[in-house]
Amino acid sequence: MQVKVVLLGDSGTGKSSIVLRFVTNSFDKYSESTIGASFMSKLIEVDGQPIKYQIWDTVRARAAHGAGCGLGRAVCAAARRGIPV
Repeated sequence: MQVKVVLLGDSGTGKSSIVLRFVTNSFDKYSESTIGASFMSKLIEVDGQPIKYQIWDTVRARAAHGAGCGLGRAVCAAARRGIPV
């Protein structure tokens, strides 16, 4: 099974720290800001079944004609509506 997660939000809110803690169980007090998007994955076994988490960490950027993110307008719009991407 695969689970795809897209984190959208303003800069400096801790999205990358949450992903880093989940994937590597570590915390970087002085981490750099994400530029665009980053991707990490983790395999977890639940009840003997492997589950692969694919996590995109993005910064929401406000453009002159609406909001977007590092993954592209269509992916971000789908994620906001809850559509699996």
